[in-house]
Amino acid sequence: MKNRAWIIPAVIFLILLAAWPFRWEKTPSQSRTINGRFASKGYEEYQFMRDRWTGGWWLIALGFDSDRDVTFYSVTMPVVPSNSVVPDAYNVARHQRAIATGIWAALLAVSGGWALASYLRGRKK
Repeated sequence: MKNRAWIIPAVIFLILLAAWPFRWEKTPSQSRTINGRFASKGYEEYQFMRDRWTGGWWLIALGFDSDRDVTFYSVTMPVVPSNSVVPDAYNVARHQRAIATGIWAALLAVSGGWALASYLRGRKK
């Protein structure tokens, strides 16, 4: 019987890879027309996203210039209540997102390396 020890880490790798697209829950985007300092005619688009891994809410804001057909700004920032009891809650939210992404990437790398090592070890036997 062939050594199939590589199957379990490969399945873990595939599950982790498949988890990435399900991380963000997006709300419908909203837009408004602007006449301001950055564009003579344009509009802004807003979309809220919830990070399912950390539970935090994020705002994506895009500004478009209709005359030049370009995006003149794109901002992604955490939504933090103004009366937050956590000092520097903005950076805490960014830090939590970075840690969750780092853990996911590390687990993905470890399971991929484990699967590859198990597969190569099984071929030598």
